[in-house]
Amino acid sequence: MHQYTAAEALMLSEALRGAAASAQAAMLEAQSCQDPQLRQFLQSEAQRHRQSVQKIQQMLGAQPH
Repeated sequence: MHQYTAAEALMLSEALRGAAASAQAAMLEAQSCQDPQLRQFLQSEAQRHRQSVQKIQQMLGAQPH
């Protein structure tokens, strides 16, 4: 595992929190969305954010949940 500086680890941690929150928000919005096209877009955005979460977890050496 790569050793990050405290500033780098903090930045990655904040990016992880942001991506996780964005994924959750997009999925919640998609669930209540009436427009199929918008729902599909929100679901794809949620997936993109989940992939970012997984990548950051790998960078930090965390096990994906």
